[in-house]
Amino acid sequence: MKIRSLLLSPIAALLVVGCAPMPKQPVHTSEIKCEPSGNIDLAGNWLGQRNQAGVAGSFQVWMNLHPDGTMSYAERLQRKGKPAQSLRETGCWQRDASTGELVLRTLKSNGAWVEANDPIYVNRYPYALQGSGQLKLREGQSAFLLKRMPNDYRLPF
Repeated sequence: MKIRSLLLSPIAALLVVGCAPMPKQPVHTSEIKCEPSGNIDLAGNWLGQRNQAGVAGSFQVWMNLHPDGTMSYAERLQRKGKPAQSLRETGCWQRDASTGELVLRTLKSNGAWVEANDPIYVNRYPYALQGSGQLKLREGQSAFLLKRMPNDYRLPF
């Protein structure tokens, strides 16, 4: 009887493990589809400059928010006496109805697909549209302004 229970225990354990649901495979960013944001006021080409504590130099920021929910984002760090460094991202954007924030989700960074579940690729910005075609992102000391640019404008690299 002992031998029989010793043989059946591992088999029972394998059966139980076999019935457990498979872990969900992460979605690849190429499978994520952008949806229209529904906020046409934010759609457009935006250019601004920002500074960041602890960084010598300033960032030029360019965002192109398309009405279909897709976006392009570029940032260039300008430092005195050094070559510019840049970042180019594409992905989706939307306005979070519950928080009122602008949400940018990167799908590709510098041409390479990113990890869909990595929170570093989802950026949330409190924002306010201001007169004369300006968009204010964030609040307080980290706030910066972007101005609306013609639709064909791109950040020169």
